[in-house]
Amino acid sequence: LRIDMLDAILPIALRAVQRLGDKLEGVRGTREAIDIEEEFRLLTLQVIGEAILSLGPEECDAVFPSLYLPVMEESNRRVLQPWRYLYPLTVYRYNQRVKQLDTFIKGVIRERRRERSRAGDAYASKDILDKILDSVDKEGLVWNAAAETQLCYEMKTFLLAGHETSAAMLTWTVF
Repeated sequence: LRIDMLDAILPIALRAVQRLGDKLEGVRGTREAIDIEEEFRLLTLQVIGEAILSLGPEECDAVFPSLYLPVMEESNRRVLQPWRYLYPLTVYRYNQRVKQLDTFIKGVIRERRRERSRAGDAYASKDILDKILDSVDKEGLVWNAAAETQLCYEMKTFLLAGHETSAAMLTWTVF
């Protein structure tokens, strides 16, 4: 899995860097400010979203900034300000976004399982989700709501682990 995905990540990352380069080139000489930290956050989510779920950059930009990033920001705040659990509106918004994110990811998983079922042996794996589903099928594991929820959590872990560290490292490097 690791070597296969590293080979897959290189062209994905190259396309993402080219998109960022085009954006930066578009503002050259205009004195328009670019929030490079935010650009790197979006860029890393695009790369990871494509690598784990085969989502295009437009779909990643449409979903993750409104659902995933606010969840992560609130989670980070709660580490240093645990009393935020006591704010009913904050808790409500957080829980709603987590639920919407879970619904989105589970929808991608369900659609992928339908694609795989329709294509049968002709289906070719294309991302980390497929690699995991391949192993589920190979092991003959039972697929149920609990397995779907676990896989959803694993996809969110890939997003978290890859996104936060990579975006921070890129921002720090530019700084």
